[in-house]
Amino acid sequence: MKKTLIICTVFCMLSLCAGSSRAALIFEDNFDSYTAGIPWVAEGPWTIFDGSVDLIGIGTSWDLLTGNGLYLDMDGSTYDAGLITTGPIALAPGDYTLSFDIAGNQRGGGVDSVYVRVGGGSLYGNLFSVAQDIPFTLETVSFTVTTATSATISFEGIGGDNVGVLVDNVALNSVENIIPAPGAVLLGSIGIGIVGWLRRRRIV
Repeated sequence: MKKTLIICTVFCMLSLCAGSSRAALIFEDNFDSYTAGIPWVAEGPWTIFDGSVDLIGIGTSWDLLTGNGLYLDMDGSTYDAGLITTGPIALAPGDYTLSFDIAGNQRGGGVDSVYVRVGGGSLYGNLFSVAQDIPFTLETVSFTVTTATSATISFEGIGGDNVGVLVDNVALNSVENIIPAPGAVLLGSIGIGIVGWLRRRRIV
């Protein structure tokens, strides 16, 4: 019984010693506060630099995935897929995650693609391709900033058939790695010592 209690105590102290991380929200947008449009006249932090993007969903004739509010169709209604970009976002050195929901076009248009970039691709860039019948799926990517900078988040639709990848719920988080306090490290060291002592007693 005593050995069991000691071992439980050791594991508790070791858990205090383990490092962890937490996220701090820097940017977030679900597009629900904007006015739907086909094509969309970008609002808030967003600017459309090329082609067109539609803002569809709830309250429109194109609520393709109900229950998700408003969301972007990256291949707008001008037969020219759009490039949409935020304004510059200040980023300190450190680790970051960018998350977003993407879905297929839901209109039988085959596979569509969107290019996702941070800092114009200097910090992160990747092409995501989605079959037409895929529902909203969370994507989370990571990147590291080595020098303080300002960077944009951009989504560029690929194609020109008026049906494209759907995008929603864009969020940027900084990731803070938590280093154990000296006291926790000391407790962990004591715990390791107790484990060694128990092993020696068992051998003897």
